[in-house]
Amino acid sequence: MATDMKPTTKRYYSGTQRVVSHKQTVQAASPHLKNMGITRVANVTGLDRIGIPVINAFRPNSRSLSVSQGRGLDLMAAKASAIMEAIESFHAEEVALEHVESSYADLARQTRVIDIGGLAFLDGTRFDPRKPIFWVKGRDLISDTAVWLPSELVQFVRDL
Repeated sequence: MATDMKPTTKRYYSGTQRVVSHKQTVQAASPHLKNMGITRVANVTGLDRIGIPVINAFRPNSRSLSVSQGRGLDLMAAKASAIMEAIESFHAEEVALEHVESSYADLARQTRVIDIGGLAFLDGTRFDPRKPIFWVKGRDLISDTAVWLPSELVQFVRDL
C-alpha cells in the first residue's frame, strides 16, 4: 500500500499556512463532529480582556481532555483550530492499530522498530530496553514499510 505524498501548495490564511481556508476546514469537518463526540463549539473570547479570538470544542465523553481550545487571528481561524484539536484528540483515543506488549530488546530481535535514540524523553526518566511496554504497528511514510513504535506516541490512553 503506497502512501500518496504529492506536493501540495499552501497559502497564507489569517496567520497560518494552509492548503484550504479556515472556513473550508470548518465546513468539511462539521458533518463529522457528532460521530466524534463533539457536542458544542463555543466562542469564549469575551471571558478575558485581551480580545484574542478563542473557541472551545466540547467532547464530554472523552477519555482524556473534554475541552479543546482554538485561538486565531479571527473567529473562523480559532474555530478551525478548536475543532481540529478535538478531532485529533478523538483519533488519539480511538487508535485501531495492531498492537503488542513487548520489551524493545525482544521486539527489535523480531521486527523493525522505531529508532529509540531519536525520541524525546521526560527529564529524569530513562528508557529501559528490557521493560515490556505496549507497541503499535505504524507505517514509515518515506520507505512505505511497517515499523513498530511505542503506543504512547500515537494515543492518549493505555487501556489496550
